[in-house]
Amino acid sequence: MYTVVREIERPPREAVEALSSIATAVLSDTLGRFATMDAGIKPLAEGMHVVGPAVTVKTYPADNLMIHLALKVARRGDVLVVDADSVTDTAVIGELVALCAKTQGIGGLVVDGSVRDKMGIRALAWPVFVRGVVPNGPLKNGPGSINVPISCGGLVVNPGDIVVADDDGVVVVPRERWQEVAQAAQAIEAREQASRVRIEAGEVMWDMQGLEKNLAAYKVEWR
Repeated sequence: MYTVVREIERPPREAVEALSSIATAVLSDTLGRFATMDAGIKPLAEGMHVVGPAVTVKTYPADNLMIHLALKVARRGDVLVVDADSVTDTAVIGELVALCAKTQGIGGLVVDGSVRDKMGIRALAWPVFVRGVVPNGPLKNGPGSINVPISCGGLVVNPGDIVVADDDGVVVVPRERWQEVAQAAQAIEAREQASRVRIEAGEVMWDMQGLEKNLAAYKVEWR
């Protein structure tokens, strides 16, 4: 059975604002390194960054019918997260679809699959995170679903989860945990800033973190 859910529970505006300035690396540490999409999902160009609620899309391989429908379901600031079964030999997004999404105010796209018209999409300065780029275009036959739990980049994404993507990759923050995650991430940032000060003063992380104890359990011959 295929499902289209028109209305989802989105995080409050302050959740997106709280996470928008936090790097994915810090969020990954905060979430125990288990909320990061695999390294195959990359930004289409350097400097791309997006934070927003996930509108999830499950497509049939090599087909983008449900992506077109998702453009009518999504709201301004949402991030389309597309499970295209990791198929990379057929694109499910091209420049015109990207232009349509940007014009409607959709925040960006994360797709476990391929896009085409790379240069045209990059010229739009619209955030796209994708597994591959290929010239082959998709069918528009369906089927598929919108706003159901999906798998993207090896990660389960639920509608309304908060997507944070930057040059390092894509992290998904569960909607109900945003406050806890934001507070913990801010604490990590404060500790890292304190570490920068010490490093710039000449200290090394081996001593700062007491890493010698991690080596003590091994038989290491010093010469």
